Amino acid sequence: MRASGPTVAGTCLVLVLAGCGSRTASQASGTPQAASRGVSHTGTVATAGATPARSASPQPSTTPRASTAPTCTSARLSLSQGSVDGTAGSSYATYYLRNVGPGGCVMSGYPGFALLSANGEVIQHPATRTGQPYRVVILAPGQRARFVVRTLDASIPGTGCSTGWKTTTVQVYPPGQRVALRQPSNLPACDLSVSPTSAT
Repeated sequence: MRASGPTVAGTCLVLVLAGCGSRTASQASGTPQAASRGVSHTGTVATAGATPARSASPQPSTTPRASTAPTCTSARLSLSQGSVDGTAGSSYATYYLRNVGPGGCVMSGYPGFALLSANGEVIQHPATRTGQPYRVVILAPGQRARFVVRTLDASIPGTGCSTGWKTTTVQVYPPGQRVALRQPSNLPACDLSVSPTSAT
């Protein structure tokens, strides 16, 4: 009878260990199942294959800022004449618009240009535009923009001009402005044409 005692006890021990092993395996197998369902440590459910959300961080802007400088008005500009160069039948006079204001300013386009007689009347007609493309010109205080005026030789037959036309004053409207700048001039007036303003 004693010989059979250990056998029964051993059998019980094997059964107990088998039961414990079964529970341990079940618990262990439950962990991958929970992970495959996307259960996080906090108990929230994530969609399988989804990329974890990241907090948005501010990115540096690569969009260039538009110039905040004001338009170059007539009040903050001064007019001066540069060189006059001649070719066969034409003369080219360079003029400058200087920023005399306290801060930067911008201009773009064609100036209005005319030559006036002693009584203040426009001789023949204001200068026509050359049709050249133009860009925005940014002027710091003291900087200049330039434009070029072409005039024909009035003595050439067929121009319709008169050598008797006498210029006393040049009149310039800066691009986009309605107040003119004037200064003395003796530039001959004949079929004038003007270029857009450009940086010097």
